[in-house]
Amino acid sequence: MKCLLSQLIQSAKIYVCILISWRSVITFGIAALGAFLYYQISWMNLQVFLAKIIKALFTFFGNSAIQVDNYLFIEGFSFRITNCCTYANRMLIGIPFILRMDTIGRNVMRIFVFVGIVFVVNVLRIYFALTWYMQGVSWKYSHTLFTHIISWLTLATVVILWLRCLKNEVIRGSDA
Repeated sequence: MKCLLSQLIQSAKIYVCILISWRSVITFGIAALGAFLYYQISWMNLQVFLAKIIKALFTFFGNSAIQVDNYLFIEGFSFRITNCCTYANRMLIGIPFILRMDTIGRNVMRIFVFVGIVFVVNVLRIYFALTWYMQGVSWKYSHTLFTHIISWLTLATVVILWLRCLKNEVIRGSDA
């Protein structure tokens, strides 16, 4: 028990060192810049692209779906894809946490993989939320609750992986 307690104290010390390090300040600063940038850009093209993919997914599974710009009409229901639906904010906030002190090529690859995974998860999130809503589940549960769970899991996963990476660098004696 005493050994476990000392390990917990040691881990806590490492995480405190990480959180007050210059890399953490820069990472959180870039994440805040990403959040600011999200509100400065019109995401209409991404909304339309996302609506096309959702429409294709519904028609693939045999539903009647029509898409006009960022609006979807599916089986008599009307939906609008908004900026929040794009998950662009989650991507912009999450990108600084996946960057490492590594080559530019590897970081670019990490960005593409991260954005790709978030995009696919987001498409599935929207598809299931709309499907459940059309089957009679309240919008509060089919969309809002589901969205918050996926959103926070995405950001929490990225931050936890970032902390683990920095902790491993500190343990190995790297300059973190």
